[in-house]
Amino acid sequence: MKFSSNHKKLTASLALLGVLTITACGQGNQQATETPANQTTTTTNTPAATPAANTTTTTAGVPPTGNDCPADAPIKGVDTTKRGKIYHTTTYPDYKQVKATICFKDVASAEKAGYKLPQAK
Repeated sequence: MKFSSNHKKLTASLALLGVLTITACGQGNQQATETPANQTTTTTNTPAATPAANTTTTTAGVPPTGNDCPADAPIKGVDTTKRGKIYHTTTYPDYKQVKATICFKDVASAEKAGYKLPQAK
């Protein structure tokens, strides 16, 4: 007998809790959607930005000719799998052997395109 009395109290408490939760949630949504009469709300659906598959084609660099960069863009940009996007200046010891992915006119242009100076080995 005692079990059924506790069971009824528990059921009533859970029902009340459910009603209060639903009521509170409904009021929260209502407040979030209300705007003052003098305010205009505009919603624009835009697709998510997708990164370019090959970021070197969207930079301010120029394509190399073989292993060499043009005289007006001597900084060699290289896309590597281990070290990422790095650049080499003409003072780099192995500059002549580096095969450029893209060439830049100066270090600032290379860094703006996301290339970094390689770390010492």
